[in-house]
Amino acid sequence: MIELYKKLMNSEFLSLIELLKLKIVLVLIFLFIFGALTVPVTIFEQFSLDVRIFGPIAFILLFIMSIIMLLVNKTRVSMHFTIYSIVTLTIYYIAISNHFYGLLLIFISLTVMIFYQDIYTYAVYGGALTLYGVYYIHIRGEFLISVNESNVFLSNIVYQFILFFFFFVNLLYFILSDNMYEHLNHQYLKKEIIIKKQRKYCLKFVSDIYEKKGEKQLYDTVEFQKAVSEIGLFINEFLEHNGEKIAEVIEFYFFLHSQDINEVLTSTSLPSITKKYAKQLSEYLLNKDSELNAMIFTVSNQFLGGYPEKQERYEYKIDNLYENTSDRVLAILLIYKLLKSEPMLYDKWGQIERCFTHDEIKMIFQQKELREYLSYEDIKFFMNNEQYFENYL
Repeated sequence: MIELYKKLMNSEFLSLIELLKLKIVLVLIFLFIFGALTVPVTIFEQFSLDVRIFGPIAFILLFIMSIIMLLVNKTRVSMHFTIYSIVTLTIYYIAISNHFYGLLLIFISLTVMIFYQDIYTYAVYGGALTLYGVYYIHIRGEFLISVNESNVFLSNIVYQFILFFFFFVNLLYFILSDNMYEHLNHQYLKKEIIIKKQRKYCLKFVSDIYEKKGEKQLYDTVEFQKAVSEIGLFINEFLEHNGEKIAEVIEFYFFLHSQDINEVLTSTSLPSITKKYAKQLSEYLLNKDSELNAMIFTVSNQFLGGYPEKQERYEYKIDNLYENTSDRVLAILLIYKLLKSEPMLYDKWGQIERCFTHDEIKMIFQQKELREYLSYEDIKFFMNNEQYFENYL
């Protein structure tokens, strides 16, 4: 229970699979308590023998399968079995009950499906259960209302509408949230590609600066190599592994900085164990765009001052940033001037010394992705006046 409490308190740091496991555990606890309190009582009721036996046995088998699938890390399969369990329990109680209790269990089952936050599961299982609930209200509507109620048909319509509305509202929420998450994920992937590209430029600039100053890179300095070796050996003592092996791995790590890692990984002459170590260590190379460099950039940027925050800091489209036409024209001129005069491309010697040409800028402006920044009118203005751009900027 203490471990479960810790996971609940730190659920925002869990992966999607870990979060789903946590949800399954909570649903299993609910099913166990609910089944343990209700199923034994119903066995002694005056119902047919097959109903009293088949219902509890099916629920228990599905409940056990949910636990087994969870233990063998079949997380999504376990989720499906928990839904089967609650649906089986719902149908079981509907079969032995002629009261509002059966309708209430349909809402409880839908709530469990909503709890998992899976649109496909909710649409399929929830839709089928909702249709079954509508049919259940239709055939047993007289038991859901007061005995003094005169208009049974109208009351059935109201109950059916409430059930359908409950399902539809949550389905609409899933659709909207799913689209929002997909959009955010798409934006994140686009920004991640841009960041990786800029990170490569930064590493190239840093390498050029060290080369022009005649200084060694950090990973080539004796002090850094000595520090890494001492830390590696110190940590290895606690793991009680062979110290000679960790020393060889550290030496191999620094050796990889002087090699083309792609050629090493694709080489057919190297032993498989060497390529295995090279693949693992490639994520921590300091002269490549590795995971380690991504962490270094992320941490270092936390302590650097940026541009002052504004309300439109996430706004990139010129039309939304400037209301005046002259301001938008000046913005286009600045963008063009920056692309044409700022070195951003590799030259034939592999140095970042080349600027965009007019034709290359024209090709960029005509790309569909640039509509996020420039409107159709902005592009049309550029195309109509491209000679002035090329001759005077």
